[in-house]
Amino acid sequence: MAQSEDPGWHTGAAAETLARWQVDPDHGLTSDQVGQRLAEFGPNALPEPPTGDVTVALAAMPVDGDDFRLRHKTTDRRFYDAARRGVFEVLLTHPDGYLTEGSFTNIFVADGGTL
Repeated sequence: MAQSEDPGWHTGAAAETLARWQVDPDHGLTSDQVGQRLAEFGPNALPEPPTGDVTVALAAMPVDGDDFRLRHKTTDRRFYDAARRGVFEVLLTHPDGYLTEGSFTNIFVADGGTL
């Protein structure tokens, strides 16, 4: 796999990306594939918690809610890590402009004392 050579892999058509990553869209990865990718990419690791104020940015590209890749967790975090370069967190948006989530965080809104 040479995904790291193409940081824009996530912008391709779903069928193209499935073929490139050798993923069955109905069943995900086999245990062997998971082991191979864990060896190649390493485990998911969150950044150290902040001790003060942090810089947050909006992602330059909206997330397509119909993208099959949003249905599965992944150990390949390079897209998210690249989006966070220079900031603590980057917020992702839906094409209509609404915030969806952070690259490794969730978004909560307080409304009249309710989240």
